[in-house]
Amino acid sequence: MRIKKTGILRQNTFFTVPKEGEKEDRQRGLWRMSGSCSGTAAGRCRQGSFTVEASLLMPVILLVIFGVLTLFFHVHNRAWLTAAAYESALSGSIAGYTSEAGAYADAMLKSRFLTGSGFMSTDSLQTSTSVGLTVKVTYSVDTVGVLGNLRWPIKVEGEAPILRPVPWIRILKSGKEILSGG
Repeated sequence: MRIKKTGILRQNTFFTVPKEGEKEDRQRGLWRMSGSCSGTAAGRCRQGSFTVEASLLMPVILLVIFGVLTLFFHVHNRAWLTAAAYESALSGSIAGYTSEAGAYADAMLKSRFLTGSGFMSTDSLQTSTSVGLTVKVTYSVDTVGVLGNLRWPIKVEGEAPILRPVPWIRILKSGKEILSGG
């Protein structure tokens, strides 16, 4: 890319027009460029500057991409564990009308089944179940980051009251009898 050094200065995006105090340089044909390159290697200097800029930006771009991936894994695991905790607690509460041991066994069985697969980049999954008036299932796990030793702990609880269907069925039957007039 050559520019005439005599006559009118052509407009170019890479070169800038010299200021008023630089008339001597303009007369000698030394025009100031917007980059740190000079002379006839302007095209090569542009390509080199792109390589330098890319090498400086690439670690930042990769850091952002892997950070977003780690965040996605964390959100996925939290949503999965929240649903599994409530489903396990509900399963235990349905079986809890017969005995507390049945509620505990059913909730533990369901929680182990639901956490058997589906997790991405996790470590040290722990499950605990307690049965009283309600069935409570608790999960705790660490989401391991893609970027090394970054660990985000997740602790999720699901709780459901033990369902006793017989009193509800009696209430519904008595309400039906009152409405039917019998």
